[in-house]
Amino acid sequence: MSYQPHPQSHSPIQSPYDEEIIQRNKIWAENINRYNHEKKNLEWGKNNSPKIITEKLMKQRDCIFNPITQTYTDKNLDINIRYQEKLNKNDIIIKNYDDKMRYEQTFNIINRNDKLKVFKNHENYPLAKAEPIRKKLEKIRIDHNIISNFTVDKHNFCKPEDRPIVKKEQQKESKKVNVLLYRDFDVISNIYKVDDLEKTKVDKKISEFEAANKFWKSNDYNLINGEFYDKERNVKMKNVIDSKTSKKHYTVEEE
Repeated sequence: MSYQPHPQSHSPIQSPYDEEIIQRNKIWAENINRYNHEKKNLEWGKNNSPKIITEKLMKQRDCIFNPITQTYTDKNLDINIRYQEKLNKNDIIIKNYDDKMRYEQTFNIINRNDKLKVFKNHENYPLAKAEPIRKKLEKIRIDHNIISNFTVDKHNFCKPEDRPIVKKEQQKESKKVNVLLYRDFDVISNIYKVDDLEKTKVDKKISEFEAANKFWKSNDYNLINGEFYDKERNVKMKNVIDSKTSKKHYTVEEE
């Protein structure tokens, strides 16, 4: 006899609830696959693996420039930098020259040549100076050179046409001055401000008198001749009676 399956042995009929579970599992599996795919493939590209910093790389960064040969280890970088320096060379020189002219004189202090003579034909050449040097010197209180004692119109570092004009002395109004603050003697010129010749003679006599007074206090006796320099004192000492012998030291020689 041939085997015939039982009609009840067929797979059971799936209910609507089971179909719903199967559908949910499919959706969940698709979401998991999508998440893994998005995690590996980002919108802005793949995540590059981090660069490993080795000791060799650190040494290359430290030795990017050779101070002995004055060149970069990277030849392309060295060529590019040299090319840029060559292009900017003229601009740097001009800029430094402009900065130099702002803080220095516009002329050579040795030969008095004008440094701006080369730019006379240029459209921006300054024809008129902002403030001539004469105006600056006229603001100075001292009207003479303290070394040579000449007025600034005769002794000055400027050209004769640039030197300030010295005004004539006007009649000064008399002012009350404290005697203690007033100095009659000028320590720079070493002269008196008033009556210098007469006061120097008086000072010389006073200094001679004081020097002689100090000298005779300690040098009034001549040890070689055995007598005083002062003749009157020498005569008096000769007639002094010694207390022990009751005799005079010397007898005055009658002429």
